[in-house]
Amino acid sequence: MIPVPETATGLLHRRQCDKAPSSRSRQISASDEAGIELGLTEPGVHLGGRTMLVRLSRCAHPWGHVQRCTVAPLTSTLWRPNGAPAPDDQASLVMRITEGVLRLRGHRLSDRVPSRSKRAEAGPSPWMRARYDVSRHEIQGRAVVTVRPRTGRASSHILYLHGGAYSRPLIRPHWWVVDRLIRATGSAVSVPHYPLAPESDHREAYRFLLATYAEMLRTKPDARPILAGDSAGGGLALGLALKLRDTGQPLPSRLILFSPWLDLTLTDPAVRDVEPMDAMLRIETLRQDGERWANGADPSSPYLSPLHADLQGLPPIQLFQGSRDLLAVDARSFAYRAEVAGHPIDYVEVPGGIHIYMAATWTPESRAAFRRIGTAIQESATLEPMVR
Repeated sequence: MIPVPETATGLLHRRQCDKAPSSRSRQISASDEAGIELGLTEPGVHLGGRTMLVRLSRCAHPWGHVQRCTVAPLTSTLWRPNGAPAPDDQASLVMRITEGVLRLRGHRLSDRVPSRSKRAEAGPSPWMRARYDVSRHEIQGRAVVTVRPRTGRASSHILYLHGGAYSRPLIRPHWWVVDRLIRATGSAVSVPHYPLAPESDHREAYRFLLATYAEMLRTKPDARPILAGDSAGGGLALGLALKLRDTGQPLPSRLILFSPWLDLTLTDPAVRDVEPMDAMLRIETLRQDGERWANGADPSSPYLSPLHADLQGLPPIQLFQGSRDLLAVDARSFAYRAEVAGHPIDYVEVPGGIHIYMAATWTPESRAAFRRIGTAIQESATLEPMVR
């Protein structure tokens, strides 16, 4: 059994790739959009003035030589020589300005949780309602908003779980992410208003989400939904997939996780080192939110902290993370564990990326993330039948 490093940097400690290029190697340019295979002399490679993301294949021991790497044009490098994360100065100017504005405006997550009567949940903007078909229905007395492309048939259906530390409602940036998902994939996106703490907890939320997922299957039984979520919603999406697997229900075709909160306890010491760089999150605030969400249950259980979960039988995972986000520590550990276990995972970490950087849709890093999602969904559209 391969030991998991005590800190989350274990995923980043990679040796050089096999110097002998594969038979499929070729010269590439910065304009290449599809992932290709080639021999590399180090995990981080610069081609045509652009940094390429490197996804290591699982063909070798994670601490030894990697025979082949999959690369795709992005604005960041995931792995660096000697295990060091890519420097934050590789972040785009727009990303750095965005982070600066967040700090100036004081956009840290507040310790104060608004009461249910004072929560104002944002809905699709008038612009989105003009561009898409927007419908709303209720399941167990709670709203589910579905946004569909107006032109053509939706290629798939995404169940998107919003973030907010399990205690804060939908805000406008969540709908920006929904918009970009539709543009990138041509999918319909359903956004459930799941129960929040402190009035509710994970038990009620899972009951509601299981019913919502079952309704999606009934309305389109020949298609496998996609589960997606950001921050707390990312952890909840992964937990929901675990619930579906453990109860023998049809699984989603894939998981798309944006800066997911994977461990309610945030016990990795490295999290404290990243906290000063995070413009939005604070450890103690998140821990308090996590306690309310667990409501007496063990916060380290897999359904609450899927960092510790057995991933056997789950669908492929795409995980997008920024380096200036305290949740990146556990995201790296999770990606490492997944790869060691042989689970298909596409982990993208953007240097200098803020928490849920993909919601900053005006940045090149965000645009690259959604292009990557669109490509992956298109490539997997004709894959294996439903997994149970």
